[in-house]
Formats: sequence, structure tokens, C-alpha cells
Amino acid sequence: MSARLTPCILLPLACAACQALPPAGTAATGGSPGVAPAAGNPVATGSELKPAAIAAPPTPVSPSDAPSPWLPASDTVPASPAPSVAPPRAAGGGGGGGGGGGGGGAPPPPSSGTARIDLSLQPAGSQNWSLWPPLRRPRAGLVAGRLGAHLVAVEGTPRGSYETLALSGPTSLAWELHDTDEDESGLSVPGAGVYQDQLFTAGGLLVGSVGRVARYTVGAAPTVFNTGVLPVRAPASFSNGNLLFLAGGEAEGQVLVRNQFLNMDTRALQNASNLPHGVAGSAGARVGSRGWVIGGYSFSTDGSLQAQTRVMVFDLQLNSWRSSDDGLPGAPPALPVARHSGAAAVWEGKIYLMGGQDGNGTLQENVLCLDPALPNPSWQVVSRMPTPRALLTLVADEGRLFAIGGHGEARLPLTTVEVYRP
Repeated sequence: MSARLTPCILLPLACAACQALPPAGTAATGGSPGVAPAAGNPVATGSELKPAAIAAPPTPVSPSDAPSPWLPASDTVPASPAPSVAPPRAAGGGGGGGGGGGGGGAPPPPSSGTARIDLSLQPAGSQNWSLWPPLRRPRAGLVAGRLGAHLVAVEGTPRGSYETLALSGPTSLAWELHDTDEDESGLSVPGAGVYQDQLFTAGGLLVGSVGRVARYTVGAAPTVFNTGVLPVRAPASFSNGNLLFLAGGEAEGQVLVRNQFLNMDTRALQNASNLPHGVAGSAGARVGSRGWVIGGYSFSTDGSLQAQTRVMVFDLQLNSWRSSDDGLPGAPPALPVARHSGAAAVWEGKIYLMGGQDGNGTLQENVLCLDPALPNPSWQVVSRMPTPRALLTLVADEGRLFAIGGHGEARLPLTTVEVYRP
């Protein structure tokens, strides 16, 4: 393995899994890391390895939740209209990011499960924060999403369980722990997406995780599939309808330019246009027909990790990329400070970026916001996190941004759950 793989910088507890990463040539049929096969050709069609009972059939999709008309790459620009906007419920990414959801209406009143933070002990700009029930187990490199009336937090460290939190009713005071087969849970920093009240995870690192995709529902054991997904650590992920995009990531000590999408109905994996620059540890989000890959890290020629300010945007209609450093009008704005292993979510069309760390490992406390609809958008500091951390997950739901887990100053996983109201 290349000496440039530095898992301890991101998640010390995942070292054993990172060191067990198989050779890139055995990971999938899609080619070597960083070199995607011709776009539009299926890489692999999944076969179910370990079917498990699902608590209930998926909720029927409403017309507004219909799968995106986005098609794989071709030599011509699709004539279809912009992809339909996915439901406001979205998965949060850990380190690799996660999609965000939009929505409108006034925020609901605080849940009975909240406890206000003592603002006298918090930094300026934290007045919109509240403290929610902590996770039952410390977790970093996790992902989460809203499934029905529950928040579901899965994977990361430790392995062997996932957690649910009811957002209403008497059970809203504590997370419920669900034990699973350790071999089927515990990926570090996977991509994730929510579709039809199911949370899908793809990629990440775990011994024996080649080709692993997992599907979670509330109260049931995860169902695991083999789809040909590389065991890539920390891809940026965003979803559109039934398509989960996995952009970049790290494998074998290299950051990847690969951009793939997983059909969450069929579990078929296909390739889209490569990123203009290889990157891992980026935060991912989608606004309308554009997917955002925000910050992240790459490696210098001497193998040292370099945090990035670069922001890249994928046009789902044109199957093309723009980058903040491409020098052309209309390029997306770069971050004001380099950071990786943060998390992003979308609320009311705005992207919120929280957590992460710079190239020296300094945790970033500023909460950034970007409104892509403005003529000249720029990142603005809108708050400061009461508990700065990296490798967290961020979920947008009904006017609240749930910052869940991660690791703090001691580089150990946290149970912390804090909620920000924009």
C-alpha cells in the first residue's frame, strides 16, 4: 500500500480497516482508482448477498418524489428538463459529505426532547443552537438521515450497531440502539442517500467491504448487497431521486477523480464524468440540478495531506463539471479557508457547511452558508459550532440542521448531537 494513506489524520480508530484495504485492481470491475471507464456503461449490477427482513414495505413515492430523469453521459446534451428535486429529507455525510434537502414553511416549535444550551458558556453566534439527546455510543465517520418519523444514524465507529431517534412522542428523549452483525455494519466514512424511507450507504472502509452497499430501515437489520462499489473512503455524496452519486474519495493512498452513481432501485452502478481534480474528504450537497463537492483533501508529491479550498459543481443535465479555479465566469466560489472532513446540508436552497479541519488538524468552528441563487454568491459565516468537530454528519429537517457525532479535539468519537436553526 502506498505510504500516502494516512487514516490516523482522519479517524484513528479506523486504522486496522484502512490497513486492510485490498489492492485497487481487486476492488471492482470499474477499473483502477481515478480512471473511470466510458461514461454511460454499467460497471456492475448488484446481487444480493445477505437479505434481511425489512420492517415494512417502502412508502409509495409521490409524484414529487419520482426518480430523476438524469441520464448517464452521452455525446449529446440531454433535451430533458432539469431533474426533479428530490424530497426534502436527505442523508448527511460523514467526512465525505451528504446530500441536503430543501423546503419551506415556518420552523416547527422545539421538540420536547431538546434542552437549551447555556449560552453564557458558548461562543458568540451560537444563539440559534440547542442541545439534543446524545448518541448511545460515540461515533465518527458516520452518516444519518430521516426515515419517516425517525432520525437514523449508522456506520462509522464503533461497528455492530446503529441508532434511531423518534422526532415526536414520548420516545424522543433518547436514541434507541439496534445491534447488528458486526460484519454487516461499521463502514468508515461511506457515501449515503435517503430514498423511499430507506437509508443507503456505499463505499467506506471495512475489512471485507469490497462492493458493499447497505440498506437501512427503522428497526430492521441492514440488508447488504454487492454492487461493484469500490471500498473508497470519504467520497462526496449527493442524491437525486433514486440516484446516489459518489464523487472522488480515497483508495490505496490516492485521491480519485472517479464519479459514479448508484441506482438505489436496481443497485446498478454506472459512471458519470470524472471530476476535474482528484479529491477525498469533501462535503457533498445537491441544489436543484447541480451537485456540489466542497473542500476536501489531496496529497502533495511528498505524501503529505493538503486541505483544499476548491469547490466543484456537477451539472446533472450536462454531465459536466465547473471548478472554483477554472478561471471562467460563473465558476463556483472557493471556500475562504481550506477544510476537509466537514459535512454539508441544504435548507431552503442554501448550502450549510459545518465542521471539518484544516491541513494541520485544527478543527473548524465557523458555520458557512452559500446561496447559489444569488448573482455573485459567496460563502458567509453565519454561526459558530458550540462543539467543533470533524467526521460528523449533518441532516436538514424542517428548519433544523442536526450536527451528529464526529470527533473533537481529543480525536476520539463523540456522542454529541447539536441542532442549529438557520
